[in-house]
Amino acid sequence: MTGGGTILAGSYERFVFGYTLRENNQHDDASGNAKARLQKSFTADAHGASVKAIACNGGYAASGGSDDLIRVYHCDGEGAMADLGVLVGHQGDARCLEFYAPSGYAPTRLMSGSSDGSVMVWDVTGNFELLKTMRAHRGGVNSISAHQSGRVALTCGADSHVAMWDMRKGRVAYKFKTPERVEKLAFASGGKEYITQAMQRVSVTNAEAGNVITSFTTPQKALSFETSGKMVYVGCEGGDVLCYDVRADASQGAVARLAKAHPQRVRGLALVSDRNDETVGDSGAALLVTAGSEGCVRAWDLRNASSKVHDDTPATPLAELETGARYTCLCAMSSDQPPEAL
Repeated sequence: MTGGGTILAGSYERFVFGYTLRENNQHDDASGNAKARLQKSFTADAHGASVKAIACNGGYAASGGSDDLIRVYHCDGEGAMADLGVLVGHQGDARCLEFYAPSGYAPTRLMSGSSDGSVMVWDVTGNFELLKTMRAHRGGVNSISAHQSGRVALTCGADSHVAMWDMRKGRVAYKFKTPERVEKLAFASGGKEYITQAMQRVSVTNAEAGNVITSFTTPQKALSFETSGKMVYVGCEGGDVLCYDVRADASQGAVARLAKAHPQRVRGLALVSDRNDETVGDSGAALLVTAGSEGCVRAWDLRNASSKVHDDTPATPLAELETGARYTCLCAMSSDQPPEAL
């Protein structure tokens, strides 16, 4: 790796932590690869209760808490943070957050979902003014993903439904009930498919036709996932990170594994995107950061993930930082600062 990024993590203790991932000057004698180091850059006393969600994109970040509030921040390329204020409007936990950014530019919109069942859209370029409120899911919104076009978005909720939203009109384009309650979803690279996570199942669905293309069963409960290229990375109960190739037959299962990435639960995953150290194309990103329930943040070179998925030898991280925090969520932002949208 030649660059780094800003890692943000939320905790049960109500704090938001910022970390920087940097290359060390010394090298690993065995592999010749540059070592990395994780170091804390800031701690924000963000909420009156636990942090439920965190998101970041293009210099902006947001956290949602059990106090019904959203806090917004700006982070520079060196990891310094400025508090931009508090967004008020939800009448329940702010459970999920998503920035939308036009390709190559800084974010223009922030979407938030709450246990009150609503989705709110905020104008990032207009001092985070509330643009619209949409009634989404009974029992609460679990996850949000904005399409790269900005015209549509997906949500899932406690009502075991997935909804596709027409963002221009601010209403549901279609909504359907799922066999299992979806806990998290995200558009895949290119936007033609989306990924869903439900208990021990990770599925890939055609966004236009609505049919499931492939579905993987995880050996343990899936707690979080990230996707890049044609790869899906899943953090599980028990501490493993599993890598799935959506082009492969589902019966083959995972194609790679970070065995015992954490001793217990993998509470968050974040792919570190950098123009200089990203593996471009279908093979996905090269750097992954994970947060464990035991209070440790670790960085991994995914090119070293073992293809021997049944080998229980613990994987070796590039860098780690013991903090003792009870992590709930994680996100990563490139050190590149994109221009504001015109």
